[in-house]
Amino acid sequence: MSRHTLQFEAGYKFTRSEGDGEPTDSQITPDFLTRYGINKRVEARLFVTGWTFQKTSTGGDDGFNDISLGAKIALAEERGGRPQVGLLVDVSLPVGHGDFTSDYVIPKVLFLAAHGLTERVGLTYNLGPSLVTSKDDWGRRAGVDLNYAVALSGTVGGAVSLFGKLYGAFLLSGDRLDRHNLQAGATTLLSRNLQIDLRVGVGLVDNEPDWLAGVGLAFRLLIFKGRTQSPAVPSS
Repeated sequence: MSRHTLQFEAGYKFTRSEGDGEPTDSQITPDFLTRYGINKRVEARLFVTGWTFQKTSTGGDDGFNDISLGAKIALAEERGGRPQVGLLVDVSLPVGHGDFTSDYVIPKVLFLAAHGLTERVGLTYNLGPSLVTSKDDWGRRAGVDLNYAVALSGTVGGAVSLFGKLYGAFLLSGDRLDRHNLQAGATTLLSRNLQIDLRVGVGLVDNEPDWLAGVGLAFRLLIFKGRTQSPAVPSS
């Protein structure tokens, strides 16, 4: 992200988990991400998962989720066979309500990479650990998750792009279950500074939602010497 660029991303997500014949529906909004370009290499990030509304056949619950603070650091530009490389560090803070908080601080580090396969098609991927603390009948336990994501995207003409994404985590310690999901969707530029995305997905393991659907908006501003301007290049 360019220096003094401020980007807002907000979304809505619906998920359904069937469980043991007992469906659970969840709605999450606004799923809000704020990004600010400190300079050409460093971007500050604030991620607010927002409010979850959960409903089952026997009742419902709702509550505010945890938030994350972090930074994205550009390490190297793409050159020849070398991908574009970056680093994402963030920490999740347990400020959520009741059943919607982890109760513990969760630090995470992700190594990021991106390849331009052709003029229209790109491949991005990331990998990195997070330290997760949980509580059970035997007390507090710390575990390590190895988070990953692989995404393929490409333009199909005009302002429309399609993408597919495999993401999740391998749980390297404790008796928790791995998380794996598959997602696909499309993004469209509505104007020079406004983008919308639509997505659907499925959980690939029993402990993830059976399916999800979501929509998101991204809006980018360029803030310079006290003035606010729309950039020439829309959000990506």
